[in-house]
Amino acid sequence: MSRSSKEMPSVDFGVLPYSSNTLPYGSPARTTPLSILNSLPPHQRLNLVMAEAFARKMEWTGVQWNDEKSTVLDCSCNPGLMSQIIAPYVKHVTGVDPSDATINEYNRRAANQRLYPNKVRGFPGDLSTYNPDPRLEYSEFYNFDLAIIGPGFHISNYPQVILMHIYRRLKSGGIILIMDYESPYQGYSSVPSQSRHYGYTRGELQALLEQQGLADVYVEALTDSEGNSILDEGGQRQLVLAKGVKKGWQA
Repeated sequence: MSRSSKEMPSVDFGVLPYSSNTLPYGSPARTTPLSILNSLPPHQRLNLVMAEAFARKMEWTGVQWNDEKSTVLDCSCNPGLMSQIIAPYVKHVTGVDPSDATINEYNRRAANQRLYPNKVRGFPGDLSTYNPDPRLEYSEFYNFDLAIIGPGFHISNYPQVILMHIYRRLKSGGIILIMDYESPYQGYSSVPSQSRHYGYTRGELQALLEQQGLADVYVEALTDSEGNSILDEGGQRQLVLAKGVKKGWQA
């Protein structure tokens, strides 16, 4: 059953400012009044704007959101921003992060919402090493409908390795979504040393996904409710959403 046809429960990992922030499917998403946005600390305000922007793009992603069937891999899940956004729309979210402490906090927040372990569960594991992490080589870490990566993908020194492991874990027809900041510099390796992790241009991000064998790759800017670009806290990098589809036989 699609979430578009019934009321969604509230999901709160403590990442967004308040528990009533469950977002409706489709466009336009619910918009937080400016009076509330302006009263929030910058980091919370940015998280909330990102969440609402993603909700407005949910139909664009091409994902068949189904709270009785859809399974999701949240890569480098951190405390759970992306999991909080998508949990109401899917059957189960599996979070993966290299940090044991982060996973403990992720599961604690899920347990506080009575989502752990049946709806949301995190596991320690590293997707950035060339050889597969043995902790993630079980059937429960394969055959996902969707894999999602939140802001921070650009920080990894081995993006192709991460995408390789994610690709293997998707079922045929599965989708990868990457929400990240667009670099103002052309050429990842030519970014000034003090800004080495600024990220990728849209063209570079698209090329990374296509080189991994993903099809129907698109990268679009995310905007706020008034159509303005969403920038990082420094006001220099624009938030974008990339998607790609795994076609053909499942690896």
